[in-house]
Amino acid sequence: MSEHLRHKVFTGVLAIAIIIINNQFLFSAEWKRDTVGSGNGKMQHIAVGDGRNDGTNRIYIANDEGSMYEFSWVQGTGWKKVKMGDADVSAVAIAKGRNDGINRVYACNDSLYEFSFSGSSWTKALIATGTHGRITAGDGRNDGKIRLYSQHYEFSWTGSNWTQGNFNYGTSTHWYGGVIVGNGRSDGVNRVYVVIDSAETGPNTQSELAEYTWNGSSWNGSIVSLIGGSFYSPIVGKGRNDSKNRVYVVEIPSKQLSEYSWNTSLWNKIDIAEVGASYDYTMAKGRNDGNNRFYCVEGSAVNEVLWDGNNYSLEKICSVPANLYGTRGLIAGDAKNDGMINVYLGHSDGYLYETGYYTYDDIDHYEISISTYVLAGSSFTMIVTAKDSSNNTVQNYSGQVTIQTVLASNNSLASGNVPAVTNTTLTNAVATITNQTYTKTESIKFKITDSNGITGISNAVQVLAQAVSAVSITANPQSIISGQSSVVTVTLTDIYGNRVQNTNVNFCITKGSGTISISSGTSDNNGEITATFINGTAKPGITVVRAIVGNLTRDITINTAVLVIPGVEGIITATEDPETRVTIPPDAVNVNVKVTINLKVDLDTSTELTMIDSANNKALGRIIADIVRKFIAKKESDNTDYGDFLNPVTIEIPYKDNNDDNIVDGTAINVADLKVLRLNETLQEWELVKDSSINRVDKENKVVKCEVQHFSYYTIGTAAASNNVNIDTVKPAQLHLGAANAVKKKIKELKEKMQ
Repeated sequence: MSEHLRHKVFTGVLAIAIIIINNQFLFSAEWKRDTVGSGNGKMQHIAVGDGRNDGTNRIYIANDEGSMYEFSWVQGTGWKKVKMGDADVSAVAIAKGRNDGINRVYACNDSLYEFSFSGSSWTKALIATGTHGRITAGDGRNDGKIRLYSQHYEFSWTGSNWTQGNFNYGTSTHWYGGVIVGNGRSDGVNRVYVVIDSAETGPNTQSELAEYTWNGSSWNGSIVSLIGGSFYSPIVGKGRNDSKNRVYVVEIPSKQLSEYSWNTSLWNKIDIAEVGASYDYTMAKGRNDGNNRFYCVEGSAVNEVLWDGNNYSLEKICSVPANLYGTRGLIAGDAKNDGMINVYLGHSDGYLYETGYYTYDDIDHYEISISTYVLAGSSFTMIVTAKDSSNNTVQNYSGQVTIQTVLASNNSLASGNVPAVTNTTLTNAVATITNQTYTKTESIKFKITDSNGITGISNAVQVLAQAVSAVSITANPQSIISGQSSVVTVTLTDIYGNRVQNTNVNFCITKGSGTISISSGTSDNNGEITATFINGTAKPGITVVRAIVGNLTRDITINTAVLVIPGVEGIITATEDPETRVTIPPDAVNVNVKVTINLKVDLDTSTELTMIDSANNKALGRIIADIVRKFIAKKESDNTDYGDFLNPVTIEIPYKDNNDDNIVDGTAINVADLKVLRLNETLQEWELVKDSSINRVDKENKVVKCEVQHFSYYTIGTAAASNNVNIDTVKPAQLHLGAANAVKKKIKELKEKMQ
């Protein structure tokens, strides 16, 4: 309901106060009654709460024709009614009756039912038959468990079924009516308060307000009050708005609302006011000012009773239609989920009514107080204040507003993110949000809107990035030809992915050769810094450029290739191992080819390393496992593999024999036996290269030379022995016929070499 529209005249509205000084409107307040909906029968007892467990309060009410209804408030649309099911119901309660953290709706008359929402529909289950009167729930035994109470019955959920107990009071001729659970004596102990009406016959012709206390094994009953008539359901609460709970009950036929206070030994009673003989009454903070009041109906008058510090006073606040059976259900709650308590009345004319107390000035706009600069993701404070057209604070206003963010440059466009807090409730015209956050770096404004379309907009807020939490680095291109350059770009981001400006970045080369254009610099407004890498050598290889930001580092690998042109001989050496080289004759290629040589440590895929390690394991003792070279030839035009050369090219792979004993250092391999081996990627085995007749050791230069028809993975070692037996490590148990023949053959080969 629009705050400024509340000045209009409504059916059932009673103006409370209007103060005018020098013709200036300062303050007004009024009670207003609206219709929620109809229920096709006399509307009975009501409950307000989160029956669907979705954080949204709704109204639950039954009519006298056996139907249960749920009313939901939809902002901008109004009340939506759903029929939950059929049940002969006169009383409703919402509680976590199974102690599983889930609210359910309980209803009873002649039977007690439980309604559960499945996510799409309501299901009804019968708990017990033979119940009567009201239903309530609470921790009646002070053991932390919720139980249901109706008449003199107590219902407990065991985890699989409901058990039923009773208070064992009086005779079967007594009729047990209203019931409530509460700390009526203000001693920290919950008790059950039950109305026991007099029977036509029996040992007691008076009605009782009884109190039951659980002693750990059974219920102890005592009498709070006896009267000759009857009672309506009791209420337990702070009716005087002090620290003390009291018990309240309406007596019939006197229509008297009475208060019972426990004074450590007995109950003191005072008569509050004659409030009427409606079927229900309630106590609530109906004016949303923190003070409890009583709400009840006498005929067509809805009355409010307040303790003023010395006495109780009764005041009519609005009217309901006059009807023979009058108001049959009455409850208060925040059914619109706007932080405001309203009073709801189920009437015998078939309608459910809402009455609410409204205090306001005319709101013209909202003022937002907020810092000009905030850190992304960090909490900051924003204060929203309701203002009138003279920019005065609108005192006593309470209401809910929504919060959104827009671009500072264009208030009609939404910003790139949403704030953490998107709605708030103003109390006494002010809402202070201390935990607001926004995670995207941009210039924004905060916009406030209420349900009436009244708005407010803040100053521009610049959201700044947090400290650097991630560094990324790219090179374009990542593969170059010797003499060319690559642009290295470093991007700094915070924990939310925002670019971080004005932060120092250092550069260095940790592997390979070449130069970087700057050694350090500062990130720009986009959180980036660029540098140029140049490899001026005529050697292929891998260079690692590192970016350092504080204790964070990030590397990028740049591959440098040497360009081979048809008709020109190319002699190419590896950057990291100049003894590894390839010689490409002038007639070996017919297009421009980029040649790269990678060492084993430069291989950057787990697939490659797994494949090579598998082959090495199969050739232990006869290869030099760390000397693995990957020769690559790609067409300059489309970067595809060149394939077979027109004529063989020569590769050279070095070995170490520093003491010139003709044994490869660190192995038992004879230098004379060294050959170039190629990886069979399918079998994951090293195989002797037989592309031409040249595959030999050059002892003078300590390299193994081999002509190859195409590039692949290569190593050096000895060729595999026949029968897959390593002669140097053969064991006696292996000397079967085939192995023995292999030994003889090996001895013969050694003799020939010695000769």
